[in-house]
Formats: sequence, structure tokens, C-alpha cells
Amino acid sequence: MWVTGKTSTTISQEYSKFQHLTLIELSSSTPSDGERGFKSHSPHPYDCFIIIIMDLIMIAMTKLEISFEKGGTLTATLLEDKAPETCKAILEALPVTSEVLHAQYAGSEVYFEDYPAHDDVPFENTTSRVDENMFLTNKHPGGVLAYYPNPKVKSFCIVYGEIVPRRLVDVEIPLNVFAEIDDKEKAVELGSRVRREGVEKVTVKAKK
Repeated sequence: MWVTGKTSTTISQEYSKFQHLTLIELSSSTPSDGERGFKSHSPHPYDCFIIIIMDLIMIAMTKLEISFEKGGTLTATLLEDKAPETCKAILEALPVTSEVLHAQYAGSEVYFEDYPAHDDVPFENTTSRVDENMFLTNKHPGGVLAYYPNPKVKSFCIVYGEIVPRRLVDVEIPLNVFAEIDDKEKAVELGSRVRREGVEKVTVKAKK
């Protein structure tokens, strides 16, 4: 799927390593008095070109695009530092088309089940956490994409507003929060439409 065959997490690590090595290489030379202040601060133009290319690749590989059948598109930025395994599993399965339903018990969320990811995605960066008052909570304010990694369910969730994730009225579940929705107002508009009008097909793919 990817030209490089690597996730953006891996590219980010290599990019950081490259920057570190570049700085060492630049600082290891002993410039003359006339050159001092130039080589210690200005990388070779080729180095700048490589850094720009790496930035573009990272941007291209860290966004999802979700298109709604009845019109409207959302983009979301992956939280690869907080949910790396979930992000990797989501990316590997793309593109995916399915029908979203509106949550019955959880709150402001549309979702579909049976996302074609592998079965061993761990729980990470979950909605279940200790809040600012030191209380255990499963409430989330929304504006994110989340994933329920239970192998029998595998829910892909577009959380457009406040939720308390549930399978049943009295059964709460934790969700992995793996991406931040870029246009939260648009998410509210599209999520509310599904609430009013019912099932709608969506396509999830990597944003180019």
C-alpha cells in the first residue's frame, strides 16, 4: 500500500535519527574563523531537501479521510505517539467501506463493526482513565476516532460529541482513541445527520 512499506511511526523515528546525525556531522567539523557561524548553523541544501521530503511523507501518511455516501468528508490526524498499535492496524486494513449506525446507548457516536484489522490489537490510550478530579471515568468529550479492539466486535467509531462508551445500557467498554478529527463542527453535522436519517455508507482511506 505504502511506497516505502513503512509506517509513519517508523519514518518519524528515522527522521529524528537523521536530524540528530546531521547535527553531529555539522558540529564535528572545525571551521576556520571566517567560516565559523555558517557551518554550525546551516545544513547543506541537499540535507534541507531530504528533510522537506520526509516532512511531506509523514504528513501524507498520518491522515485518514472518511467520505459519507450522502455527502461530506472528514479528515483525522492519527495519534501514533499515543496509540501506535491501533494506528498501525487501522492503516494496514485500508481502504474500508461499510455502513455506519448511530450509537443507541453511548451518546454522540456513529460506528460500524467488523473492521478488518488483526485480532491482537491491545487496549491503549483508552477512554477509561482518571480525570482531573481523580475519579475513574469512561466519559469522553468527542471530536475523535476510536476503536474497540474486542476481536468479536472490532468497532470503528466516529465520536462527534460526548460519549460514555457502552455495549448495553449498563455495560460500559473502553475504546482506543487513535485519531483527532480535524473539523469537529463538520463531524457534528454529519453525525447528527446519521442520527436523524439512519444508516449511511462511509469509505475510510488514507488521505493523499
